[in-house]
Amino acid sequence: MRRIVKIALLAVLVAAAGLALRRLLEPGPDAIELAPPANGDEQSATRNGTRKAAPSRVDGGPTRDQLYTEARRLEIQGRSKMNKQELQQAVEAAKTGGPA
Repeated sequence: MRRIVKIALLAVLVAAAGLALRRLLEPGPDAIELAPPANGDEQSATRNGTRKAAPSRVDGGPTRDQLYTEARRLEIQGRSKMNKQELQQAVEAAKTGGPA
């Protein structure tokens, strides 16, 4: 009988830990969303915590990073080896349904 009680208690503890972990990992109404910098003059942090200057866009178009993110969302093959112009063409072709 003691063994059954111990197993039941352990099962309850594992279930509670799983629920707590799931709540920690799921974004909820209190989740913090990281917003992009308000203007292009501000610096942004990279993954390793270092700072880099915000990209300057003379033409007002999207940056290569923005195009790459869109290409990833559209699941464009070979995107990591494309330059900005190639990414732009591939993204436009994927959106219009034309050839890449």
